[in-house]
Amino acid sequence: MEKKHIIIVSVYFPPIISIASNRLLAFAKYLDPLKYRISVITLQSGDNKNRIALPNVEIIYVPNKQFIKRASFSKKYTYIIHKIRAVWNTLLNVVDFNDFYSWENTVFLELQGLIKEPENTVVISSYPTSSPLIIASRIKLKFPTIKWIDDLRDGISNNSNKSTFFASKYKANIEETMMEQADVITAVSSPILKYLKTKYNDKEINYHEIRNGYDFEYGNNGKFNAVFTISYLGNFYGNRNPSIFYKALEVILENGFIPKLEVNFIGVGGAVMIPHKLKKIVFVKDKVAYDVAIEYMRNSDALLLVLPKGENKGVFSGKIFDYLGVMRPIIPLVDTADVAAELILETNAGKLAESNSVEEAVESILYAYHLWEKKTLPPYNSELIKSLHRKYQVEKLGKIIDGLWN
Repeated sequence: MEKKHIIIVSVYFPPIISIASNRLLAFAKYLDPLKYRISVITLQSGDNKNRIALPNVEIIYVPNKQFIKRASFSKKYTYIIHKIRAVWNTLLNVVDFNDFYSWENTVFLELQGLIKEPENTVVISSYPTSSPLIIASRIKLKFPTIKWIDDLRDGISNNSNKSTFFASKYKANIEETMMEQADVITAVSSPILKYLKTKYNDKEINYHEIRNGYDFEYGNNGKFNAVFTISYLGNFYGNRNPSIFYKALEVILENGFIPKLEVNFIGVGGAVMIPHKLKKIVFVKDKVAYDVAIEYMRNSDALLLVLPKGENKGVFSGKIFDYLGVMRPIIPLVDTADVAAELILETNAGKLAESNSVEEAVESILYAYHLWEKKTLPPYNSELIKSLHRKYQVEKLGKIIDGLWN
């Protein structure tokens, strides 16, 4: 049987450390190499020695030679430098500046050279950023017989992070382009797809939910620490911040509900501010590789999840699947009417707290603490957690790809 050629186009891919990278890595790793020839075109980040290799997968790293870009952030920057870089990024956001215009053009040329049999080729673009979507649209115009799957890790026109008139208009335009040209749209959660179905109810598009997941052997092989230890893995940004969690901790300390505890923020960057009252118990650590992050999770007594209410539904946060996979209690400060809350209830992984409620946050923390006191874990729905492994999610993607020629 002739192999179909799958080409994944993404800004995010290892060695870039992000949940987005993990998703696209799983696509490349778990799609069946006996059925597909798999290529990945992605952003070159750092030096060549950090590039990864996968069996049966061609990975092409393309540098972004664009001079003007958004600023990055590091713990080494002073508060003033951090603020200056943030202001620079805000100005670029106002004009909806494209960081990857140069990269787009280079990838477009590279992609043309890769496509030998358009009728047997599938391009999978990963949004956000918008550049892979734009590249896929351009290549679809050049080779109309290719199949295009656009994979959404977030909404486009209904993204709550949109900030300016220009950005909103731009996102609406690329969304309409996608709806005109894409053969399949996949997304990390069903509300993103529901929004598109409602808005474009005259379009005959195949929609499929492909959730994020974890990529390790599920189950708890950690330990209970001598001091009750809460960890948070990942960034804080926008209204996703620890302010309610801080207030809950202050209530707990002032009332002596927990005699001793420790909080680790791992990979939050330099933007997080720690209240004076909490500086003795809250520690900030640098971003770590995925396997190291998993070990931090396994050896924590509880894991903090912060997902405030937004104007659009369907936000799981990729870390929730890793949290579930290591089977440690979750302290979920979330929109209790959204998908993350539903999944936590279904898996029995923790006590829900509305994202803006200090009282409920206190109750959620104490629920995890009392489990730690008893040296026990929640009554997990193990079968559901097992099904969330990335390989099972990618199996769905394989079936979608096969269906493109039926």
